Parts: sequence; structure tokens; C-alpha cells
Amino acid sequence: MNSPQRAVPVRDRFYARTFALVTALVLGIALYKIVQPFFGPLLWAMFIAFLLNPLHIWLTHRLKGRAQLSAALLTVLTLIVLVGPLAALSGDDALPQPGGSCKEEPREPEHRFRRP
Repeated sequence: MNSPQRAVPVRDRFYARTFALVTALVLGIALYKIVQPFFGPLLWAMFIAFLLNPLHIWLTHRLKGRAQLSAALLTVLTLIVLVGPLAALSGDDALPQPGGSCKEEPREPEHRFRRP
């Protein structure tokens, strides 16, 4: 009896698999480097969504099943409650002054970098 011939020799399969694994590794590293700056904001978004989910369910029930209105109200309230105080805490120096030109370089607040 003759043994059946393999369609692809073992050596060629080794190189094909090695190439596929190396390519997947390189693409995985590139994807990680692209997504890495977004990990912090994504974790904060997941944390806030986890905390607001019970309020969203309660508000949806109070609004007679209108989940989109509940989500819109929670989005606006979250912006007001979280972003508003953070913008106020950043100080007046962080905001652009009226009548300023966009060509000017942003100035650093004086209280941050005092020279002795």
C-alpha cells in the first residue's frame, strides 16, 4: 500500500504558521499601543455607567418606560455635576480670555511654576 502524499509539506506548514503567529503578535502590539491612551477614560466611563445604572432604571420607571429620555437627562446631569465643578476647580487661568487671539501661545498659570 502506498501512503497518501500530504498536500502541503510539514516544513511549509511550519513557516506559514510561524508567519501567521508573528503577524498576529505584531498587529496585537500595534493595536495595544493605539488603544492604550484610551484605557483611562474608558475605565472612568465604565465606572460612571456602573454607578448610574440603578438611577437610570429608577428614572426610566418614573418616566413611564422612556429610557431614551432618562439617558438624555442623566447625560446632561452628569455633565453638569461632574464637568462643571472640575472646570471651576481648574481656575480662571486655564480658560481663554475674551478678545484673545488664537495665534498667541497659551500662557501657564503663574501659581504653578514659581521661580525662586
